[in-house]
Amino acid sequence: MRESGSPAWQEWEQELARNGRVELKVGRRQTWLLLLGAIGFTVVGLAISLNSTALDEQLAGWMSVAFFGVICVPLFVVQLLRSIAIVVDATGMHLVTGRLHGSLIRWPELVPWSAIRHASVFEMASTKVVSLHVTEAFEAEYLVQLGPWRGG
Repeated sequence: MRESGSPAWQEWEQELARNGRVELKVGRRQTWLLLLGAIGFTVVGLAISLNSTALDEQLAGWMSVAFFGVICVPLFVVQLLRSIAIVVDATGMHLVTGRLHGSLIRWPELVPWSAIRHASVFEMASTKVVSLHVTEAFEAEYLVQLGPWRGG
């Protein structure tokens, strides 16, 4: 069920032994950087729109304001306000969300240990990724719960 010798698993086992649970919080550094970039593009787009006399430059500036200022900035602010953590305890893995719910990705509230066939931890672009491989029965039950939103 685990990759032997993985430093992440060793850290988790120690914390699980001490506290009875392990809490993995979602990092926010990348979201802060994306928010700063979106604000920058919004300000530059606004400056171009207000200071340009050419119609195509004004249009490009307003498109930048519309995309980065109206869509990206609020999206990143909501992502920063939402607290998300994965809690691992004796019953399984829980997704814990803060007061701001809602996501494009639907995740079951509990994945019991009996439904997890294999779990692996790896890093991708300095981001720790946890991959769960669940049983076919759990996957089928979960897909039925999704109804028409389950994708392909």
